[in-house]
Amino acid sequence: MSDKKKVRKTSKDCYNTVVKDMKANLYRQILRAIRELKESSTCREIANHLKMEASTISARINELKKEGVLIEAGKRKCKITNIKSIVLSINKNIQWSLF
Repeated sequence: MSDKKKVRKTSKDCYNTVVKDMKANLYRQILRAIRELKESSTCREIANHLKMEASTISARINELKKEGVLIEAGKRKCKITNIKSIVLSINKNIQWSLF
């Protein structure tokens, strides 16, 4: 294998590892925020609690929903925007395997 290909593969491996670590860290932060808020929360409320933009965490929230870790728990007015929004909670059926 040429040096150029080795660098590319190593760079890709490093990138993939860093991205996975960043995502995992954000997953943990989102789940912790929901627990700390002590109620089902909107994306905006979670973002506000974490002092991040909602756009920063919305993709991770969607991934957690897709995996069944988070579930939609109805709708209510968001405490930040005062707009009726979907609230999220941790799926109790898998909660204990995560913590």
